[in-house]
Amino acid sequence: MRMLHIEDSDFDAELISRAVIAEWPECQITRIESREELIEKLEKGDIDVIVSDFTLGALDGLEALELVRKRRPGTPFIFLSGTMGEDRAVEALRRGAIDYLLKDRPARLVPAIRNALAFAGEVERRKRVESQFLRAQRMESIGLLAGGIAHDLNNVLTPILMSLNLLRAPANESTRLAFIAHLEESARHGAALVRQLLDFARGADGSFSNTDLRVFLSDFLPFIESSLPKSITVVTRIVGEPPIVRADVTQLKQVLLNLCINARDAIATVGGITLSLERVDLTQAGPLPDPEAVPGTYAVLSVSDTGSGIPATEIDRIFDPFFTTKESGNGTGLGLSVVRGIVKGHGGYVTVDSEMGKGTVFRIFFPAHNLQRKARTGSTGDPFGLTRRPGILLVDDDPAVRALLESQLTTAGYRVLGAADGASGLELFVRHRSEIDAVFTDLQMAVMSGVEFIRCLRERDPVFPIVAISGLADSGRFDETLAKVGVMLLPKPIRREVLLAAAAKAVGIKRPA
Repeated sequence: MRMLHIEDSDFDAELISRAVIAEWPECQITRIESREELIEKLEKGDIDVIVSDFTLGALDGLEALELVRKRRPGTPFIFLSGTMGEDRAVEALRRGAIDYLLKDRPARLVPAIRNALAFAGEVERRKRVESQFLRAQRMESIGLLAGGIAHDLNNVLTPILMSLNLLRAPANESTRLAFIAHLEESARHGAALVRQLLDFARGADGSFSNTDLRVFLSDFLPFIESSLPKSITVVTRIVGEPPIVRADVTQLKQVLLNLCINARDAIATVGGITLSLERVDLTQAGPLPDPEAVPGTYAVLSVSDTGSGIPATEIDRIFDPFFTTKESGNGTGLGLSVVRGIVKGHGGYVTVDSEMGKGTVFRIFFPAHNLQRKARTGSTGDPFGLTRRPGILLVDDDPAVRALLESQLTTAGYRVLGAADGASGLELFVRHRSEIDAVFTDLQMAVMSGVEFIRCLRERDPVFPIVAISGLADSGRFDETLAKVGVMLLPKPIRREVLLAAAAKAVGIKRPA
């Protein structure tokens, strides 16, 4: 067991340490006193349980609890204090503490820690069950999306096939360039649809990151538009500067998808869905969206529709599991319960307002994450700064793909050696090693797979720059294997700027300017 002890008294720290070690001789106890130490341990250290004094010189006990809840919400937190008082004890439990104890009753400490560890184990088990449930619910949603996605992909393929036929016929330069522009736009749109669907299907639950909801909405819009009837319009509305939030993007997609599907079903024929985003500052004096809401800054994501509305007699039940107003076979009634569960897991709240015959508005409150937006920066100028052109070994068994990649790299100033399989690539690598600064390889090849080719390269040079390319990269199948051997991964199809950025980075590793 690894215990973090927040205590500013040497005497009390020694007593508590002896009691814990007597019960768990292998226990590792780390004692801290300041806010800075706590943040460092929460970000870097492995912690099973936290025991904290309530009244500290340099760190307030409730402040410590808030830091833990934000950074490690699943870690059990126990208050152990000489003077606490009933009101403060109740407040501590309301904010997420597992237990509170008084120092004059040390016999309660060991049972309290044991109960806290059991509680944490149960929470972890429930998280695994919830993760499996969310994935099953995502699969149901994908079934609902399939028809719209298939229709949109057919629309993507039509201009590609027609343009290819027209390109074979004689045409002037401007017409030919116009056809190429149509081809590129259709291909990009199709690739984006497939990527969104793969990302949503595989999940990556629990992967929280700093998220700009403006970017999230921009990415989500084409995904949902392709899944709705053309009679339903979708628009976005962003007000002011919404704050950054900590979020699992896959779960956010699941929330919006469920709400948009419900909105679609509520719109009889023609109508609209509006996705809105704004910043809201909640104060203690003003109305709060939820009985458990706390004052602070929030990013509020709203989904409103022009549908039939929800009857007043049913609106209090819509978040109950398995409650549905749809006909049998048209839904499990799990969508809105999933929405509420995901939002609460993000520390947020969800509200609903509806009027029969006019529509419904769902508002989701996500707590702001204290992070300033950074302006995007790009690199310019010569990526090489070298006396000779960098060399790249390109291995791919698809001649068309290899020719296109080679053309892009060559026009950017690289010398390219091409190979049709891993065996030929390995032979070229051995023969021209001094001329090669990086290797690009497909992962699925017949004669020698890309994974086997990379393994052979790593046996010869553990750190040589390698970039793997695969149409299955989004599935996560190769991620762990490649990460262990320091290989960059690019999913097909590859945009030119992404390809050249990876090449510049790989060459920079081998040949620093």
